[in-house]
Amino acid sequence: MTAQEQQRLAGRDILLYDGVCALCNGVVRFAAQRDPTGRLLFLPLGSRLGGELLQRYGLTAATLNSVVVLEHALTPQERISLRTRAVAQVMVRLTRPWRVLGRILMAIPSWLGDPVYRLVARIRYHLAGRYEICPLPEPRLRERFIGLDS
Repeated sequence: MTAQEQQRLAGRDILLYDGVCALCNGVVRFAAQRDPTGRLLFLPLGSRLGGELLQRYGLTAATLNSVVVLEHALTPQERISLRTRAVAQVMVRLTRPWRVLGRILMAIPSWLGDPVYRLVARIRYHLAGRYEICPLPEPRLRERFIGLDS
């Protein structure tokens, strides 16, 4: 990771997502448009930078079937969330009513929410399709997406 990348990511909340999944890309665009503070950055799991961040937790994009949220990235307060908890972490950063739904989702125990998440993750390509390469976001949102060049 370059010093410039470290500076850009430090303290930010990062959503790592499956860049070739059409469902995942739709959810990311939805979140980007409803994140009023612009605090969330978006990074494909399969990018070089995504791989470096995952490696710090012993994870790889190839074995991970989940979105990942890193809160307060590259700081001592950094926390990682997977599956249902990651989705809830994103939702609480969005505008109403999504923020309220995110808080409700946070109250659901992982042992109850994660099986539903795993089912959707397993069939996501059948539900919405798959891209050959990670698509570029619309120009007005592009500055919030990182790792698209690697």
